[in-house]
Amino acid sequence: MKRRIFIGVLLTMIVAVVSLHLLVGKRAVKPLFEEVTARRVQTVALIATVLEKSPKPKRTLNKLSDGFDVELKLVPEEKFWKRYDKRIAIKESGRQFVMNGHQITTFTQPKAPL
Repeated sequence: MKRRIFIGVLLTMIVAVVSLHLLVGKRAVKPLFEEVTARRVQTVALIATVLEKSPKPKRTLNKLSDGFDVELKLVPEEKFWKRYDKRIAIKESGRQFVMNGHQITTFTQPKAPL
Protein backbone atom coordinates (compact mmCIF):
# COMPACT_ATOMS: atom_id res chain seq x y z
CA MET A 1 0.00 0.00 0.00
CA LYS A 2 2.80 2.46 0.91
CA ARG A 3 4.58 1.59 -2.29
CA ARG A 4 1.52 2.40 -4.38
CA ILE A 5 1.13 5.78 -2.67
CA PHE A 6 4.83 6.55 -3.16
CA ILE A 7 4.66 5.70 -6.87
CA GLY A 8 1.52 7.82 -7.27
CA VAL A 9 3.08 10.83 -5.58
CA LEU A 10 6.31 10.39 -7.57
CA LEU A 11 4.45 10.24 -10.89
CA THR A 12 2.38 13.28 -9.92
CA MET A 13 5.55 15.22 -9.09
CA ILE A 14 7.17 14.21 -12.41
CA VAL A 15 4.09 15.28 -14.39
CA ALA A 16 3.96 18.59 -12.49
CA VAL A 17 7.65 19.36 -13.13
CA VAL A 18 7.44 18.45 -16.83
CA SER A 19 4.28 20.50 -17.35
CA LEU A 20 5.83 23.50 -15.55
CA HIS A 21 8.90 23.21 -17.75
CA LEU A 22 6.78 23.07 -20.90
CA LEU A 23 4.59 26.01 -19.84
CA VAL A 24 7.24 28.32 -18.46
CA GLY A 25 10.34 27.07 -20.26
CA LYS A 26 13.33 29.38 -20.44
CA ARG A 27 11.29 32.47 -19.61
CA ALA A 28 11.68 31.86 -15.89
CA VAL A 29 15.45 31.42 -15.96
CA LYS A 30 16.36 33.93 -18.70
CA PRO A 31 16.38 37.07 -16.48
CA LEU A 32 18.65 35.32 -14.00
CA PHE A 33 21.15 34.36 -16.71
CA GLU A 34 21.09 37.89 -18.15
CA GLU A 35 21.81 39.38 -14.71
CA VAL A 36 24.65 36.93 -14.05
CA THR A 37 26.19 37.68 -17.46
CA ALA A 38 25.90 41.44 -16.89
CA ARG A 39 27.62 41.14 -13.51
CA ARG A 40 30.44 39.03 -14.98
CA VAL A 41 30.97 41.60 -17.74
CA GLN A 42 31.03 44.43 -15.18
CA THR A 43 33.61 42.54 -13.15
CA VAL A 44 35.80 41.97 -16.21
CA ALA A 45 35.55 45.67 -17.16
CA LEU A 46 36.48 46.68 -13.61
CA ILE A 47 39.50 44.37 -13.60
CA ALA A 48 40.64 45.65 -17.01
CA THR A 49 40.33 49.26 -15.89
CA VAL A 50 42.27 48.62 -12.68
CA LEU A 51 45.02 46.77 -14.57
CA GLU A 52 45.40 49.58 -17.11
CA LYS A 53 45.88 52.15 -14.34
CA SER A 54 48.28 49.96 -12.37
CA PRO A 55 52.06 50.49 -12.63
CA LYS A 56 52.66 46.74 -12.06
CA PRO A 57 49.84 44.84 -13.78
CA LYS A 58 51.03 41.31 -12.92
CA ARG A 59 51.23 42.03 -9.20
CA THR A 60 47.84 43.76 -9.28
CA LEU A 61 46.39 40.83 -11.22
CA ASN A 62 47.55 38.39 -8.53
CA LYS A 63 45.97 40.53 -5.81
CA LEU A 64 42.70 40.80 -7.73
CA SER A 65 42.73 37.08 -8.45
CA ASP A 66 42.95 36.34 -4.74
CA GLY A 67 40.37 39.00 -3.88
CA PHE A 68 37.74 37.87 -6.38
CA ASP A 69 38.60 34.18 -5.90
CA VAL A 70 38.83 33.56 -9.65
CA GLU A 71 41.57 32.49 -12.03
CA LEU A 72 42.90 35.50 -13.90
CA LYS A 73 45.54 35.52 -16.64
CA LEU A 74 47.14 38.24 -18.72
CA VAL A 75 47.11 37.06 -22.33
CA PRO A 76 48.01 39.27 -25.32
CA GLU A 77 45.03 39.72 -27.61
CA GLU A 78 46.81 38.25 -30.66
CA LYS A 79 47.75 35.10 -28.75
CA PHE A 80 44.20 34.77 -27.40
CA TRP A 81 42.57 34.98 -30.83
CA LYS A 82 44.97 32.39 -32.25
CA ARG A 83 43.36 29.91 -29.89
CA TYR A 84 39.78 31.07 -30.47
CA ASP A 85 38.67 31.96 -33.98
CA LYS A 86 37.19 35.43 -33.58
CA ARG A 87 34.48 35.05 -36.20
CA ILE A 88 33.25 31.73 -34.77
CA ALA A 89 33.44 32.99 -31.20
CA ILE A 90 31.39 36.09 -31.94
CA LYS A 91 28.90 34.11 -34.04
CA GLU A 92 28.45 31.44 -31.34
CA SER A 93 28.27 33.83 -28.44
CA GLY A 94 26.17 36.50 -30.07
CA ARG A 95 26.90 38.75 -27.11
CA GLN A 96 29.38 41.60 -27.18
CA PHE A 97 29.49 44.31 -24.58
CA VAL A 98 31.32 47.63 -24.50
CA MET A 99 31.94 48.85 -20.97
CA ASN A 100 34.42 51.48 -19.75
CA GLY A 101 35.92 51.55 -23.25
CA HIS A 102 36.58 47.79 -23.26
CA GLN A 103 35.01 45.44 -25.79
CA ILE A 104 34.05 42.21 -24.02
CA THR A 105 32.94 39.07 -25.87
CA THR A 106 31.10 36.36 -23.99
CA PHE A 107 31.28 32.69 -24.91
CA THR A 108 28.57 30.08 -24.42
CA GLN A 109 30.80 27.17 -23.48
CA PRO A 110 31.21 26.23 -19.82
CA LYS A 111 34.33 27.69 -18.16
CA ALA A 112 34.80 29.93 -21.19
CA PRO A 113 36.93 33.06 -20.83
CA LEU A 114 35.60 36.59 -21.02
